[in-house]
Amino acid sequence: MTPPPLATGTARRSRTWPSNSKMLQRPPSRRELRRRRYRQRRAAGVAVYGVPLTGTEIDWLVRMEWIDASEVADKAAVGEGIARMLAASARR
Repeated sequence: MTPPPLATGTARRSRTWPSNSKMLQRPPSRRELRRRRYRQRRAAGVAVYGVPLTGTEIDWLVRMEWIDASEVADKAAVGEGIARMLAASARR
């Protein structure tokens, strides 16, 4: 005698949704988002460099009015201030 099948109705359960279904797509991971931003910057011709700064350099940026004193702790604002300073220097 043969044993009964382990699962019945498996044909119905094995159906899959199309791969482009919005319901089944997981949100992108942090790594995927970082790679996407990197590729977008490369396509736009933008390079990103990490530059260590001490308090002296930050104070100088404030004195020269490249950043506001309230933005000292904001990494994005400091980076934008440095970018503005370099762009102004490149135009001269």
